[in-house]
Amino acid sequence: MANLQRGEIPIKLDGVEYTLRPTFNAICEIESRTGLGIAQLILKAESGNTTLKDVVYIIWAGIKAHDKRLQLSFDETLDLIQEETFASVLLQKHEDENVIANFLLNCITGGRELTEAEPNRPKKPPIKKKASDRT
Repeated sequence: MANLQRGEIPIKLDGVEYTLRPTFNAICEIESRTGLGIAQLILKAESGNTTLKDVVYIIWAGIKAHDKRLQLSFDETLDLIQEETFASVLLQKHEDENVIANFLLNCITGGRELTEAEPNRPKKPPIKKKASDRT
């Protein structure tokens, strides 16, 4: 069962609910396999330009991060997605958001909504003005 406080996202494949967990290892795996950064993948997912291979890597890395005992291979993940059809996987929603884009966003935010007033956010250092700029 997905722990929403950790930014985990449930996804149903071939009638079974799996959990995608956003971890540093999942991010590294996704970026390494796709050759794209998480921000680029979020934009692709939100615009509907995600490739099947990208989606399989994203789901595979997320499932692996959630349950290390589950020895699900890339090919087995692909088979699960093929059972559902690619379109139905891409159209799955979680909290009215695209599951893939939502999971990728949670990889960056940890599942939290970030605000400007967030107390733990590091403060930007003040920009020092040059003497010539002070006139």
